[in-house]
Amino acid sequence: MLRCIIRLYDRCIRAVRESGAEAHESGDSSRAFTWQTLRGGYGDLLQTMYRMHELEPTLAPERIEAHYKELMAEIDRVFEEIAQSWKQ
Repeated sequence: MLRCIIRLYDRCIRAVRESGAEAHESGDSSRAFTWQTLRGGYGDLLQTMYRMHELEPTLAPERIEAHYKELMAEIDRVFEEIAQSWKQ
């Protein structure tokens, strides 16, 4: 679970840095990544993150690990999608 939180944090920090530099160069601050960017378009990811602790602890360790790996893949997919939208 902590890996998912760290992954989200790292991807947010990277997005802020990359979009901030891009927004500064272009003079268009609307292209900067903010928490609202994530909440506005990807609220379902945040809800999944908020509910991570609700995963049933009696599940097999393999299922728990698979669930969190899928969540990390979803985090990566969302941030790749956001990065692609900036390039358009």
